[in-house]
Amino acid sequence: MNGKTIDYNATDTLDVTVRTDKAWELWDRYKKFGWVQYASTPDSTYDNLVHISFYRPHRIEHKDELQILQVNMEMAINNLSKAERYKNLKSMVCGSLIAIITAVFVLLGTLVPVFMYSATHLAFGIICGVLAVITLAVGIPKNIKRREREEDKYNRLTLSLNAEIASACARAEELSGGINEEEISE
Repeated sequence: MNGKTIDYNATDTLDVTVRTDKAWELWDRYKKFGWVQYASTPDSTYDNLVHISFYRPHRIEHKDELQILQVNMEMAINNLSKAERYKNLKSMVCGSLIAIITAVFVLLGTLVPVFMYSATHLAFGIICGVLAVITLAVGIPKNIKRREREEDKYNRLTLSLNAEIASACARAEELSGGINEEEISE
């Protein structure tokens, strides 16, 4: 608040931690709820995080509805972050399993005949080689389709969550009447 101390009886405060690349977007969203940024400090441990402090008058019109809208927006933002983090989890795990299984077949197929040479072990090596090829031939196309389904699901979810966030912000801006930061900081 430009060097002033905060009167906690007349002012509400909010502290948020966000990735630095999302800080402006977050500031813009909270501004629509009547929040004014008064401090921003980088995280002492992680270079890609920033702590942002906001304030707004304690007594504002439509405060209850604004708070409900803000909670809904924050939940949607958290769900969006979670969806982004885990969007390709299943296909990544399946791809890793396909690679591990193929590697095991290739290793068994080459090492067993080399160390225990006999016709049976040679046949075992050939069978392991064929299984490695089958694992790749079947697993990779299925995993590509799984990844496409995950991408489609993620895209639908992000559209829905972004629409929810935009709706909450638009309604909040309507309720707050576009609070002027200069008026609040005086």
